[in-house]
Amino acid sequence: MSDQSRMELLEQEIATLHLALEQKGMNTKMTKDVFGRTFAVPVDDEHKATLLFPVMFNNTFPYIIPNVAQPHMRAFWAATFGFFSTFFSVFAPAALMPTLKKDKSDGGLDLTPQDIADSGALAVSFTIIMRILAGPLCDKFGARWTFFGLLWIGIPGIVLLAFAEGATELKAARAIIGLSLASFVTCQVWCSQMFAKSIVGTANATAGGWGNLGGGVTQLVMPLIYEGILQSQDQDVDKSWRLCMIVPAALHVISSLCVISGQDLPDGNYRELEKSGAKNKTSGCKTAMIGFSNINAWILFIGYAFCFGVELTMNNKGVLYFYKYYGVPQRMAGIYGSIFGLMNIFARSWGGILSDTMNAKYGMRGRIWAMWVIQALEGLMCIILGLISISKPSPTRMYKDQASLGPWTGGFSGGLTDVSWTKAKGAGDCSVLESFLAGNTVDWAGEGLAPYTCAPANDGDGMWGQFNSTLAPSGYPYTYGLGGPDGYPYTYTITAQKGAWDYDEIGGGYFDTNTNEQVPGIGGVWLNYGTAQVAKVVLPTVEPFIMVGDYGYRPEGDECVANTDGLLGTALTVMVFFSIFVQMSEGLHFGIVPYVSRPALGVVSGMVGAGGNLGAVIGTRGIIAPDVDVDAGFIILGAVIMATSVLFFGIYFPEHGGMLFKKGALGSYDPQLYKPDDADRGSDQMDYSAAAPAQKTNRAVEADM
Repeated sequence: MSDQSRMELLEQEIATLHLALEQKGMNTKMTKDVFGRTFAVPVDDEHKATLLFPVMFNNTFPYIIPNVAQPHMRAFWAATFGFFSTFFSVFAPAALMPTLKKDKSDGGLDLTPQDIADSGALAVSFTIIMRILAGPLCDKFGARWTFFGLLWIGIPGIVLLAFAEGATELKAARAIIGLSLASFVTCQVWCSQMFAKSIVGTANATAGGWGNLGGGVTQLVMPLIYEGILQSQDQDVDKSWRLCMIVPAALHVISSLCVISGQDLPDGNYRELEKSGAKNKTSGCKTAMIGFSNINAWILFIGYAFCFGVELTMNNKGVLYFYKYYGVPQRMAGIYGSIFGLMNIFARSWGGILSDTMNAKYGMRGRIWAMWVIQALEGLMCIILGLISISKPSPTRMYKDQASLGPWTGGFSGGLTDVSWTKAKGAGDCSVLESFLAGNTVDWAGEGLAPYTCAPANDGDGMWGQFNSTLAPSGYPYTYGLGGPDGYPYTYTITAQKGAWDYDEIGGGYFDTNTNEQVPGIGGVWLNYGTAQVAKVVLPTVEPFIMVGDYGYRPEGDECVANTDGLLGTALTVMVFFSIFVQMSEGLHFGIVPYVSRPALGVVSGMVGAGGNLGAVIGTRGIIAPDVDVDAGFIILGAVIMATSVLFFGIYFPEHGGMLFKKGALGSYDPQLYKPDDADRGSDQMDYSAAAPAQKTNRAVEADM
């Protein structure tokens, strides 16, 4: 073997050894930054980290301590923690809303449902505006300083909430806190600037997904913190929930210190790199024009509206869906609804990993195809979730064809105290009920009831329900020895045109303070129905939501969705897959964003991020509006998701291609309408040859000291 052959073989072996050690997280080539400081992790030619998971934690026992080595891993963990903190604080008021909405005499802020809805809408709206602004700020001043500013912008809102005296202060506080949620943009921009394109999808998805967990954690933790403080403050409700605000404020302060301790780019901070000549100064206006004039950015804006926007929509609608449709206790509904948020532990990272894997094998075209497939599956799961219950009687649906099936009897859920479940007398045999009605003087026709059937009058829409209770109705203290089992003497029967009502609508109507008019109720509550002692009464409860269940004896089984235990399991299973696809889609989007426009990375990230919040507004206020059946809304939302995902076929990169076209196949077509100059480099693109030699030497000496 010649000397040259031996040398080539030795070089191959050395290269293989380098690669093996780099895969373990070692910078064996001792690559240095522009100022002569050695990187702690393997990097590419642009000094961006080429690994994430192998270097995420320190290699010392107990192996779960985060690796915060400068600059790459410090930026990753600071971005994740900072975004987590803002998500935690934005949803902290929602977690305490059962307490905040109480009367002032009970320690709350005396909030109406409209106040609560408006406060949430303001938080989302201000987030949209700030996300758009945060992008150009990142390009101009750096993600680190923009991040720091956003964290501190939210603190006055938290303080205002702690001293709030009513709905006005709550709305203002949530709007201010909502500004800080634009930290998602800074999180994604910072990670995009620190990690190589081969793993940028994984890095962005993991940081974003773990940051999103803040919304779920606050729902679980803040009520516990409140209960603990309440115990220590002698049950002082007003003081306790206000003291809870110390937690999100502390998270903002601590995470802001972590953020500012990092550095802007792998080679240093904006100012020193611009001074050295390695980095160009950028024009905020020009950068914005470049980003806003990119067609690919707008397609991703729409796509992200129907993945992250869907996640926020489900955060608002999921708990309500399980509570009202399946009749589960409110605490269990909260647990089931939290499934969406908890999937962020891994699902968004899966999307990033899939994006990087497809890129390694098929290039950019693989990233786009993967995004389309997963988002289409997301829409399909959303449709299936709605189809599970759409054909069943539900709290908002009772149809004539269902009422004609046979006797409708039922029970109630919704937190009633001291209530025993029971089946109505004569269930399954209307002739039994007829004997109880003999000689009754009630004007059944005038009340819209059928005295000799177990279904609503004239085979109309509606459902009947019944339960036994020890709670006596106001002004009706006598039991006549009738009713349910011992200890539960009062048998209440409810007749109505719907399966569920607000409390004020039960028992003959309510007074509308907005119109100053008496509004007739949609049904009636009857005591000792089916007897000569029947009386129309008011149900003895202050629960805002009452559900009537279908417990009839029919061969077909119970029809009401609340009684179909198998469907609950099916719905939860579909919910898990739905959530996984939603969060994978989010990760897949930000696997593509860094490629859209290098000079306007921040602007594009802000645009796409704002699209997510806009999607939440569309989902909660438009597609699944308060007057729309939730499951019917799921079907419509799923169809919209699948329809808008077709836009992904329009994403095209001249240097990479698109889903249907290879690179260069569309000739001169360029989705970048406003063309950047050759000098318009990205904020993270360095010209190492231009760095001042003297400054290199000085910084190298400083690094050794």
